[in-house]
Amino acid sequence: MTHVRRTGLVDQMIAVLRANIADGTWPVGSRIPTEPQLVDELGASRNTIREAVGALVQVGMLERRQGSGTYVVSDSEVGEAIGARLTQAEHRHSLELRLAIDVMAAELAARRRTDDAAAELLAVAERRKAALGDPVALAAADLELHRAVVRASDNPLLVSVYDSLAGVLESAITENVADLPGTYDDQHEALVAAIVARDPEAAANAARSFLHAIQEERS
Repeated sequence: MTHVRRTGLVDQMIAVLRANIADGTWPVGSRIPTEPQLVDELGASRNTIREAVGALVQVGMLERRQGSGTYVVSDSEVGEAIGARLTQAEHRHSLELRLAIDVMAAELAARRRTDDAAAELLAVAERRKAALGDPVALAAADLELHRAVVRASDNPLLVSVYDSLAGVLESAITENVADLPGTYDDQHEALVAAIVARDPEAAANAARSFLHAIQEERS
């Protein structure tokens, strides 16, 4: 009788968990099933599941939150490494990275957006407008809007990188909303309008304008 090594079983479960994250079954920000649920769904022992989940916690793809569950925080080890590095970066360096990502995403979104993506952007823009006056809600809506722009770019690598940085970006946006006097509403409205109108140059300029404004406020 051939016995499967325990380490082999754990590796198999790690591969299954990674696949669920990679294919979007468990998107970044979502809570994964509980340990008993995973035991039932995957047919593995509790110890095997616990070790597999622990391995992905160690590499930064999952995060255990006391009293809440285990959440997906990155869809790749590389993305998590970038996110960890960004948390230690100076604010100006973070803004320069956002310029590189957001401006390119805006231009691509204007070239490639679908009708569904345009409708999503308009809906998120309305939610952002409704959140004015509530710093917490505004920060969440602001991040949602920028993620919608990146998704509209139809570039899965940009989406993956942006989602990997979501936690760090959310903290930066929350800090900007709390500390800076402006909310850059005109620039955000111009960004959405340019993407909907399929105007890449105007979209890139709109994304660049409010990030440059934040840089000036921070300097």
